[in-house]
Amino acid sequence: MKKTFLIAFAACFLYGCATTGSQHIVDDSKVAQIQKGSSTKEDVRFLLGSPTKVDFTDGGFEVWEYVYSKSQTRATSFLPYVGVVVGGSDSITHTLTVQFTDEGVVNNIGRGKVAGKGGSVFD
Repeated sequence: MKKTFLIAFAACFLYGCATTGSQHIVDDSKVAQIQKGSSTKEDVRFLLGSPTKVDFTDGGFEVWEYVYSKSQTRATSFLPYVGVVVGGSDSITHTLTVQFTDEGVVNNIGRGKVAGKGGSVFD
């Protein structure tokens, strides 16, 4: 009984979470401040920080992409024997894409979100 309690207690502290990217893009109040036709590159950088990726379209528009990912290990991963079967992790990735005109003004903005599971026999 004592050993089971210690394992469960340790699993609570090992329950892991990893994040990467710009967490600002999941803040609706910040994203709402970006306006097509008036916000500039400087405005976007001030609100969201540096983009994850900068690209250019065939039409010559500059495109900034922001990505924020969060992955969390399921607590069941730490159960002896069955953790290998029922464990795993849950993840979610948010993206925000901002397109600028030649003058550096926001021309278009789009958001996306993808959720996923992995690591268990049942995923």
